[in-house]
This record gives sequence, C-alpha cells and structure tokens, in this order.
Amino acid sequence: EDILPLSMQAMLRFGKEFGKEVLDIEPEAQELLQRYSYPGNIRELQNIIERAMILCHDKTLTAGCLPRELREQAPHIAVAMAQGEHPALRIEMVLGQQTLADIESALIEEVVRLSDHNKTLAAKHLGLTRFALDRRLKKQMEQD
Repeated sequence: EDILPLSMQAMLRFGKEFGKEVLDIEPEAQELLQRYSYPGNIRELQNIIERAMILCHDKTLTAGCLPRELREQAPHIAVAMAQGEHPALRIEMVLGQQTLADIESALIEEVVRLSDHNKTLAAKHLGLTRFALDRRLKKQMEQD
C-alpha cells in the first residue's frame, strides 16, 4: 500500500542525483512494484528504483526500466489500460512459470476489481453468468 508513494519519493531523489525528470510510473510498472515481495524491505525498493532510473530515458518509468528479476518474480499480471469508455486488459506471463489456471485467475481478479467488486457486472464483462463466475471464484479460493 505504501509502495507507490515510496517509489515516487525514491524517483525524485534519484532523479535529482542523475539529472533526470521522471514524473510518473506507468500502470504496468505500478502493478509490478506492488506485487514484488521486497526481501530487503525499503532498501530493496530503493535499489530497484535506482536501477530503473538509470535505465529510464522518458518522463514515465515503464516496466521495461525495472530489473528483470522483478518482472520475472511477479507470478502473473493483469493490468488495466484505459481506452475510452471500456478498459482493455493485457495479460502477461513468464513462459513455463504459469498455468492457464493462473492466467484465468489473474484475469478474473482484475475484472472483479475493475468492476468495483460488482460480480454481476464482472460476469458480464467476462461473458459468464453470475453463477459461473461465483463457481470459478469459489474454486480459486479453495486452491489458495
């Protein structure tokens, strides 16, 4: 929950140090930063942002600027990309590390979140009945 504000603080600090003006973090990079476990706590986050700032050449920090281990550790990613009235979802996976069930789970979680936990609306977006969505959510909870 504090990851993004801490990341922005580190970006400002390293931006001054490296003479760069990176002002924002793209949604995909935000998702990666929030999903990472940070074994070294705040220092780990600062090291990641420092390395990303070295690689970043735009005013927005992108997922491509983040270290490979951070991108590969994230088990699955579902990122909403706003496009007009209807958000588009892009799912990424590390080949050989996720199953179709993992990707389906990430997609369902993200659509439910984007629907403000309105299961009827989420089911409609997914092309499912409310009952089918509930069944899949229950199955996911049992597997966790």
